[in-house]
Amino acid sequence: MQTIYVVQVEPDGPLKIGITGALEQRLDSFKTSCPYPLALRDFFPGTPLVERRLHNCIREHRLQGEWFKPEQAVFDFIEQAKADALIEPD
Repeated sequence: MQTIYVVQVEPDGPLKIGITGALEQRLDSFKTSCPYPLALRDFFPGTPLVERRLHNCIREHRLQGEWFKPEQAVFDFIEQAKADALIEPD
C-alpha cells in the first residue's frame, strides 16, 4: 500500500494530490522542484487506482495534471472519501 498525499501551495494556493511509496522523500523533492512553499494538508493509505478515482471524482476542479483548485468541495470530498471509503476499489 502506498500513500496518497495532498500538498498545498501556502497559504491558500493550488492543491497537488499524488501518490508515493516514500512520503518523506517525496516531500523533500518538492523543496527543489517547486518554487513556492508547500504544506502537507493530508495523507492516507491508498493505491494508484484509488488515486485515479479520486482525481476523476474531482476532475471539474482540476487546474492541470495533479493540481486542483483549493475549493471547499475538494477538501470535503477527500474527507468524505476517507471516512466512507467511497473511492476504495471494488
